[in-house]
Amino acid sequence: MTEPVRALLASVLVLLLGGCSAIPGMRVESSTPTGDYPVHTIDGTLVEKMARQGRDETRAAGGAGADTPDYEYRVGPGDVLSIVVWNHPELTNPYGQAEPGTAAGGRLVRADGTIFFPYVGEVRAQGLTVQQIQQRLQKGLRPYVKEPQVNVRVQDYRSKQVYVTGEVRKPGTLPLTDRPTTVLDALSASGGFTQRIPNQNPYGANERRALLTRGNRTVAINLQQLYRTGRGNRVLHDGDILYVPDDSDNKVFVLGEVNKQTTVPLHNGELTLAEAIAGADGVDLSKANTEQIYVIRGVPEGGADGQGPRIVPKIYRLDASNATALLLADAFPMHPRDVVLVSTTEIVRWNRVMQQILPTIQAGYQLRVIDRGFAN
Repeated sequence: MTEPVRALLASVLVLLLGGCSAIPGMRVESSTPTGDYPVHTIDGTLVEKMARQGRDETRAAGGAGADTPDYEYRVGPGDVLSIVVWNHPELTNPYGQAEPGTAAGGRLVRADGTIFFPYVGEVRAQGLTVQQIQQRLQKGLRPYVKEPQVNVRVQDYRSKQVYVTGEVRKPGTLPLTDRPTTVLDALSASGGFTQRIPNQNPYGANERRALLTRGNRTVAINLQQLYRTGRGNRVLHDGDILYVPDDSDNKVFVLGEVNKQTTVPLHNGELTLAEAIAGADGVDLSKANTEQIYVIRGVPEGGADGQGPRIVPKIYRLDASNATALLLADAFPMHPRDVVLVSTTEIVRWNRVMQQILPTIQAGYQLRVIDRGFAN
């Protein structure tokens, strides 16, 4: 036997002996003694624990960061005030006409936060409530008017506003008034969510969550919980930004031995493992190892040395060899961008290896025949 033939046959033998490590297909390895990613079994205990955690998070989110119900509007630069002194029309509208940019009788709060009023002079208005401004005017008028009766109200709210952006029908700014403006108020005033329209808006709004930015802090708002229970309906502050993202991340990936590898969208922000598998037309029972159905979830962990959070995998395994385990699958909640992986049976993986190396074996056999022919 010639050296090239011996080398080729030796390579084939190595492939056969090492076939288990070279078998194509996706699978999940259990954690090694030094591994960081253990595999959690999906069973009744785990499902109940996750359901309990979900209920606890719902209660916590409803109370965390709740705004005080004692809301008072405070006047700022740009607001227009209506000031009426009863039985003294010459003080109510001393100019006989409106100030520029205001309605009749309106008084514009200047950039320095003050207004001018006859006899009283400049009055500080910025940061005060209308009741406090009213008290200051009454005190200033007492030397000139007997028992002055003053009424102050905001005629035009201009100093404070919030921004609603993202996938809403009417994005823009909303003025804050003497009535508290909540997240639900802002979403309603913005016309609600955009919808998915083929060839125009491929995703539409993510109706599961919104992001509220206040200063340099951003918090997520669970819109599903908000609409169902009213929990977490925060009162918005001046300068807040309420952002509704699109629905591009609101899906899970189903891969491996299923009848159709695909992405499955969450329905109103919710999806179970059973629904995800059904969305991929089910498991391919001729190839799938039903004992090894995995859910791989990226979980953020706090970064070190001031770095941002890193994403680490958290792995769950469902043994669906017994069909009753599908009840567990129907109770296991999916998160956006989870990956469902249905593993391959060992025999299918081995057959795939054989299909890949069979041409090499045949070529080796032909070389052996040729080698014998030359030897004869």
